Amino acid sequence: MSQLQFCRYQATLGGIVVAFWATSDGETIGPQGRRVDASLGATTTSEPERLPSELFDVQDVGENLRCGNVWEAVPALIMCLGPLLDRLCAVPSDTPPRVLELGAGMGLPGLWAAARGAEVVLTDSNLAVLELLERNARFLGEGAPAVRALDWAALPDWITGAEFDLVIASDVLYDCAAVEPFFGVVAAALKPGGTLLVSHTDRGIVSFDEAIQRAQVEFGLSWTAEASGGEGGGLGESIACHTFEKDF
Repeated sequence: MSQLQFCRYQATLGGIVVAFWATSDGETIGPQGRRVDASLGATTTSEPERLPSELFDVQDVGENLRCGNVWEAVPALIMCLGPLLDRLCAVPSDTPPRVLELGAGMGLPGLWAAARGAEVVLTDSNLAVLELLERNARFLGEGAPAVRALDWAALPDWITGAEFDLVIASDVLYDCAAVEPFFGVVAAALKPGGTLLVSHTDRGIVSFDEAIQRAQVEFGLSWTAEASGGEGGGLGESIACHTFEKDF
């Protein structure tokens, strides 16, 4: 994976300027669309550079190839995230809303939430992604998100009973095997009454209707709303943002 290159970008998302590292390859890659979604309006602010090759050596090849990509479901999630943050920030509290991003990739939704004053933890399992997340978090200086490695199949102590107000995730359910561990970590991390917001691209692989049923029956997460996020990829797959609430 030594041929992969990355560079810095800047984009204005929901009125907030966000700086971030992502792949430097802006070309369209077949039906998956562009590696960095054009609707972000992002501009590059650095020359491309490579990451140390050892970050890719023990990782899944498919995940390595997706490292640094920012798909169309990301801006869709940010669009739906604003009203949820407004609601949380309107509640009188001595502490800011606590937000956990799962499978964060480049972490743009979490970075955006942190820029708005939330206490954010960005998580992923890929070593190269975690390196880029650390760089992205540092752009925010004071109030920067924490970055932590997280394997959904082996939950650490800091997740269990963490009582986050909000869990967010963008385009993470592209494999049926991910559904159970994903909702498992969400249920463990959210406080009672807490909210999950997930944007999902319908590729015909994961039935989200079935996922909704499993979330309710197995994990106590009640589906409450769906909002259209437009279309993504070269095949025009539909994107939707789904909201769940953890039962009390």
